[in-house]
Amino acid sequence: FSYKKSKLNVLNGVKALAMMWVVFGHEYVFGLVIHERPNLRAYPPQTFLLACLGGLIAVDTFFFVGGFLVVYSIVKNIKQNSKIGTYLMAIVNRALRFWPSYIVVILIYYSLYVHSGSGPQWPN
Repeated sequence: FSYKKSKLNVLNGVKALAMMWVVFGHEYVFGLVIHERPNLRAYPPQTFLLACLGGLIAVDTFFFVGGFLVVYSIVKNIKQNSKIGTYLMAIVNRALRFWPSYIVVILIYYSLYVHSGSGPQWPN
């Protein structure tokens, strides 16, 4: 491994750990809300609880590191090619990578999700 690659591997590792921490923290807090315990201040400040609640703040770390890696790869491509078209193609490539899955999730939400529940918050 070269030195430059190891820096990016460390950042990718930080991003992966932040992602796991975010998922864990959200699942724990949503579990408390589902079991009708929304008052988190009633619990003693235990280390485990503080680590779980920190998962909500780890979202910032995940987005920061992800955005930094995207900008770094775009700047690296621009330095190699030094054309403005390369910058635009990097943005188009990035959009084409995540828009299809985003559109599928939106279509599923608007077509199937509204039929999957019942209760006072759901339309008849």
